[in-house]
Amino acid sequence: MRNTNIIQSVRSLFISGEKLTAIQINRVVGTNDARKVISTLRREGMTIKDVRMESGCKLYWFVSDDLQTSIQFEGGDEQC
Repeated sequence: MRNTNIIQSVRSLFISGEKLTAIQINRVVGTNDARKVISTLRREGMTIKDVRMESGCKLYWFVSDDLQTSIQFEGGDEQC
């Protein structure tokens, strides 16, 4: 998959409301560069928030405006 296709796929995941770890993004998109793609999307102006979970993984999601969002954590046993 070309880099632009990977970026577009990750962008689509976030726009659809997905909240994902880098490992989950890598699995879904078939890449090993989720953090790099997230950095690219942030540089392009996309507001991607993150929080470190108890497991040590970071959970990433897209915020379409500056309103405060809440996150529901479930599980947490999955590896980062």
